[in-house]
Amino acid sequence: MLIERIGDRSRYVREAAVRALGRVGDPQVLPLLGELFRAPGHVPAGVAYDALLSFGAAAAPTFAGALSSQQESVRVASCYGVAAVCEFEQARGELPPLLADPSASVRAAAAEALGQVGSGALPAGLARASRDEVATVRVAATRALGVYDDPQAVELAANALLDPDRDTAVSAGESLVRLARRPATAAAANRAIARSAQAWPVERALVMDSVGAV
Repeated sequence: MLIERIGDRSRYVREAAVRALGRVGDPQVLPLLGELFRAPGHVPAGVAYDALLSFGAAAAPTFAGALSSQQESVRVASCYGVAAVCEFEQARGELPPLLADPSASVRAAAAEALGQVGSGALPAGLARASRDEVATVRVAATRALGVYDDPQAVELAANALLDPDRDTAVSAGESLVRLARRPATAAAANRAIARSAQAWPVERALVMDSVGAV
């Protein structure tokens, strides 16, 4: 009955049917939900995305496959979907190529998603993304540096303190503070913080950290 309602003339009925299918959780409807996600319009992309998320790891192939969609909005949503449901190693393999996407929105989404699955060595392309020509990409990439146990992340964050974009500089300061709490980067990050103690992004980050906001 719910599948039939996806063809209803009313947008509200179609959306309710998709949400209900997500709650039911029958894996047989994954291909249908995948089609709706990859071709938004019949139902809003966000509705199909939320329904797919409810399937957890079973939706991983759908999100990973949609990273190559021709539609920018689908690629953006897929970055977050991969970060949410894919295994760590799969996400680390699937997301970095999107850092070179022609769309700045997709590059920013890929960087932010890598910040959600971060750990270990810095992924290929994240260093370049921290110097992207578009500020929103630099912000997301610089913020993501703070979750990687890699000395290179400290160097990149320290360099980004001088970024002309305020939000990027803020992210750089906060990433240095986070890196100072990670075993593999603590020493290098603390040295970088000491060298840049008078820089306003570092001062701000330390104040915010003192109240548990970093």
